[in-house]
Amino acid sequence: MKCPLVVANSNVFIIISIVVIITISTCHCRPDNDKQRIIRINSLDRIHTTENHHQYESINDGRIFLYYFFKYYEFVRHNLSQECRQSYDYFLDNSKEKWAMKMIDSNSVLESGLMDGNIQFFGEFDQCLDLTIDHLPNGQIQYCTIQFPASIIMTKNESDTFPSFIFSMVPPTASICIPAACSIHHDLPVILNELSIRDNQKPLTITQCITRQDLKIGNRIETIHMVIIALFATIFTMIIIGTIIEMNQLNRLSSSTSAKNFIIRLLLCFSLARNLGFLFRTKSYQPSTKTTTTTTRTPQIDCLHGIRVLSFLFILIYHTFTEAQIPSANLLKVLGVEHGFLYQFITNAALWVDTFFLLSGFVMAHSFLNQYGRISNSSNSNNDSNNNNNNSSNDPNRQNNKRNPSIIEHLKQHPRRIFHRYIRLTPSVAGVVGLSILIEILGSGPLWRNYVNLSQQSCHKNWWNVLLYINNFCNLNSPTNPQSECLSYLWYLAVDMQFFIISPLLIIFLAYESYRMRTIGIIINIAFILSSSSLTAFLMAWKHLTPTVLVTVYDLDYINMVYKASYCRIGPYCIGILMAYIYHRRHFYHQQEYLINNNDNGDDDDDDQNNQIKNNRSTATGSMLLVISIILMFATTMLTYPWLQGADYINALSILYGAIHRCIWAIAWALFIWAMARQHLPLVDRLFSLPMFQVFSRLTYQSYLLHSVLISAIITSVRQKIYFSELNLVLNVICYYFFTQLISIIMFVMFERPFINIESTFFRNNHHSSSKHRNNISTNSKGMNPTMNR
Repeated sequence: MKCPLVVANSNVFIIISIVVIITISTCHCRPDNDKQRIIRINSLDRIHTTENHHQYESINDGRIFLYYFFKYYEFVRHNLSQECRQSYDYFLDNSKEKWAMKMIDSNSVLESGLMDGNIQFFGEFDQCLDLTIDHLPNGQIQYCTIQFPASIIMTKNESDTFPSFIFSMVPPTASICIPAACSIHHDLPVILNELSIRDNQKPLTITQCITRQDLKIGNRIETIHMVIIALFATIFTMIIIGTIIEMNQLNRLSSSTSAKNFIIRLLLCFSLARNLGFLFRTKSYQPSTKTTTTTTRTPQIDCLHGIRVLSFLFILIYHTFTEAQIPSANLLKVLGVEHGFLYQFITNAALWVDTFFLLSGFVMAHSFLNQYGRISNSSNSNNDSNNNNNNSSNDPNRQNNKRNPSIIEHLKQHPRRIFHRYIRLTPSVAGVVGLSILIEILGSGPLWRNYVNLSQQSCHKNWWNVLLYINNFCNLNSPTNPQSECLSYLWYLAVDMQFFIISPLLIIFLAYESYRMRTIGIIINIAFILSSSSLTAFLMAWKHLTPTVLVTVYDLDYINMVYKASYCRIGPYCIGILMAYIYHRRHFYHQQEYLINNNDNGDDDDDDQNNQIKNNRSTATGSMLLVISIILMFATTMLTYPWLQGADYINALSILYGAIHRCIWAIAWALFIWAMARQHLPLVDRLFSLPMFQVFSRLTYQSYLLHSVLISAIITSVRQKIYFSELNLVLNVICYYFFTQLISIIMFVMFERPFINIESTFFRNNHHSSSKHRNNISTNSKGMNPTMNR
């Protein structure tokens, strides 16, 4: 009988032998695709094959991209420049020195998280550029970025798990830190081309090589930068001088000669005290339905301040989510959450631009109807109070001519209005374009070249169409030229200016007393809405476009043909005009009712009872409007969810959604604004009318102009990748929002308010006679008009 211990040992030996055999066979039967995992697996390729390099095994780490890219260096060294060979050999011979170890440490290495989208490796940018080789003529160290095919770091099966567009949107990138003597135009292409041939890889691309010398402002500044600096310095000087003059005038009575002096008046327009005083001036809350016998104008709607701030906040969240998450350490998680149901509120935040169009149309019509309604109402009041007076000044024909100017007269005045608007808006746009160009020489980082290239290919060439407000039609991005648009998000300003140019056709008829003329005005606006929706549907069906901006599909044709086209976006603008007209007429009827009731001697108890009934009805109406508006907003936001999950969007339902969803969104907000303006929702109205929203509302125009430039500048200057999480997204939005507000204050006092003061002081006729009326409009609409504050 055999010993149990021997039997047990024999069994263990057999099991171990089987495991070893299976392991060996598995290693020898691995698929050929796994052989592509060169850096992580094939230790034979991670070092140089020549004999003299075996002594550097401590630095020949296969994870370091430098040694992978240079593994065939010995085969091509005879084709390299003498300076490159000398510098690289010197580096290898002194690899134990501190500067050499820092140089090795600055190279990017293969990191974990490849399957989560961690495919960009930056190394240590600043540590690399701070190094020098003192014993060589060209002792500078350069930081080079190389784009390589995904097959170098992952197998085909692994790369197939990524979306098809991911490697074109975010190509795999590695950075190497090498002597600057190896030229980007000659030496590096020779080395990398040898790698591509021998390893049967797609060509590797060198995107940039930077030295510390290249980052000095003196080597980066160009003529256009000096011109922009000179303009900024001139405005800054005028602000200082204007503020000093303003403070002196506050300390002593200003003389009449200084008030008439052109230079003094010009400099006072730039006074910091005056402009900051306007920015931070707030007023107490007052319900918009309050009416008195002296009220000749429809009251302002303070809740628009809060709506404007909220709209910009969601636009900022959208751009933070889509632009500020790359470079990402977990890119696939970012792409994954885009499909989430609740994230539709973020990925569909482009709808908030239509809220701005709604507000723009409303404020434009509100101001226009307010002006002519004021004349009409005051004329009617004068006629009622002086019905026995036969003075020729109260002749009905004269009053009718005064409150109903002809269409020709309006059209004659409109070019002047366009000029005034251009003077008010364009300096801020020019300031942001100039700032975006000036930032080129102020930043640095592994990705900074992306910002500089985009700016040089777009704003250096196409700044003029931004200032002419035709950038939604001219020099649009295309597959062959994807970086031709200067600050592409400014398409909104072009569309809004084009709406303003045609606004007389949409508003003039609504200002007439004649019911027939007002009906024509309503029909014109409805016709524009229907035509815009029909044209959108036709383009979608003809070109097979996406129903809206889908974050999972980059449809450039949809963006150029529908999203940025004014003829496809005018629906919400016309809805805002119709809303202003209804609000104006409603206020006029309530004013007449107020005057009639005050002439009656009714019982006070009956009045109290009637007011209680009205309040109950008002609360019910407000609740109903709120529910309807929320349902409409929720529907337009969430209906895109199936398409993000891969559902086919080339069908009738998609076309219908694409044609009407922006108008539905605008109607939802119109109902919500109406409920607050008519005091059906007094608590919500008070919330949106808080004084702090008045300040932020005046900054929304500058904030909209600046936010994307600041996001791009910050993201392209990062040294390491960003890890996406919900908490980090919230923190980023908070930081970007308040940083944008801070810079917006500076731009407000430099480019927006001073030129509004100049326009009011020097370019308006009858300035002194009508200054009070204009000041009221400026105070009311400067925080209301989205074209001035977005």
